Amino acid sequence: MHPSIVSALAAGAPPMLAAMLAQLGLHEVEGKGSNPVIMQMARRVAGSHPKLDWVGGFYEDDDIPWCGLAVADAAVRSGLTPVLPNPLSARAWADWGSPLVGPRRGAVVVLSRQGGGHVGLVAAVTSGAKRLLVAGGNQSNAITLAWFDNVPTVRGGRVLGFRAPPGGALPEAPVVADDGRSVSKSEA
Repeated sequence: MHPSIVSALAAGAPPMLAAMLAQLGLHEVEGKGSNPVIMQMARRVAGSHPKLDWVGGFYEDDDIPWCGLAVADAAVRSGLTPVLPNPLSARAWADWGSPLVGPRRGAVVVLSRQGGGHVGLVAAVTSGAKRLLVAGGNQSNAITLAWFDNVPTVRGGRVLGFRAPPGGALPEAPVVADDGRSVSKSEA
């Protein structure tokens, strides 16, 4: 994604989205070893609430799926408590905050995937909101902006729902041009 588009998406972004976009490009270490920034995310989430003290010990390396961790860290860095008791479960985010009818800028989007779920934050949509540009962790082993089709699971798609953070109204998602990249298929 072109840096000017990323800058435009970051300008005036809701707090959680701004926190996620600030870490674009953060990549896990392949093979032996772990990215210390991802490990710090786990410690920060663990220290944010007594019911989350287990998170730091659970993350022994960055090969463990970490999309929920990235969203939880964005929440903590925005002064919010992540979904309890398990923010690491992508599908648990479907019960956090307030339900939304459709995508909004900075909304948590919960998606299905083979073997589990995926969670990220809506950064933008295409015309007609047919595709979502999602800022999230563990998308191709990094925090990236990735495309997802905006199709509810009842019609064979992946979107399980959208959620607004507690106490916050979200603006409409900006409309961006589809850059032709294929939809994400790597969030495990």
